Amino acid sequence: MKEILVTAINYACENETYNYAKQFENFTNKDKIVLYIVDNKTSEGSNLQERLNEINCDIVYLKPNENLGYLNGCFFGVDKFLEINGYIANWVVVSNTDITYDNNMFYERFLNCHYEDSIWCVGPSVYDTSGIYSNPHYKERISLKHVNRIIKCFSNKYLAKSYLFLSKIKSKLGYKNSIKEESQYVYSNHGCFFILKKEFFEHLGKEKYGALLYSEESFIAEFILENNKKAFYDNRIEVIHNANLVTGKVNIKRKAKFISESMSYIKRRFYE
Repeated sequence: MKEILVTAINYACENETYNYAKQFENFTNKDKIVLYIVDNKTSEGSNLQERLNEINCDIVYLKPNENLGYLNGCFFGVDKFLEINGYIANWVVVSNTDITYDNNMFYERFLNCHYEDSIWCVGPSVYDTSGIYSNPHYKERISLKHVNRIIKCFSNKYLAKSYLFLSKIKSKLGYKNSIKEESQYVYSNHGCFFILKKEFFEHLGKEKYGALLYSEESFIAEFILENNKKAFYDNRIEVIHNANLVTGKVNIKRKAKFISESMSYIKRRFYE
């Protein structure tokens, strides 16, 4: 039985996906891990499946009939794992393909960490190549006022453009974390990489995420709160995020639309 299922999405970034998967050859406990690649979009002439078959580790390639988005694509992988194996792995990793593991003992170290039964989501230290640490994502729950502000801002592409520009400036000026924080309970972990306990999926059932992209952190955080469980940021484990290699391809107008739609869904599902 596999202890860890890692789910990742390919969206016309075959070289990045291959390089991500190639890292799994070297993990010290790779016999306990399986990687599911969900191919939401394939570049013309791609031979990704054949390339993945050459990697010396347990990889399953899945090709849905449509672009499922990030989180629902990963949920699709979990559903297929359950269908094939008849059980859910103890831990399910939801990961971008623009992630680099800090060393080949990442998953061995993770399994040697012990978490309370109430913890359904674990987020590692995420070092962004822009020079900041992305976790903790949010320490406290986002207020309805803040949710409404995000929806209003991203409903207007000009406001959205200004917001994103100011966010970049704040990062460069050091308003975001440049120092790794201590481990702690949090409201949400950054969406580029997080680890969910199997009980999360047992309670989720057939429910799917009601948006294509963005705000996945809020869905995970709110569903955990709804079930009286917790999220935890653990600085004992770390990944490197080569930020925006995937979502950076989305133009501002589409990005604003996705963020506005996703937060509107979060508002309907959890705040009303």
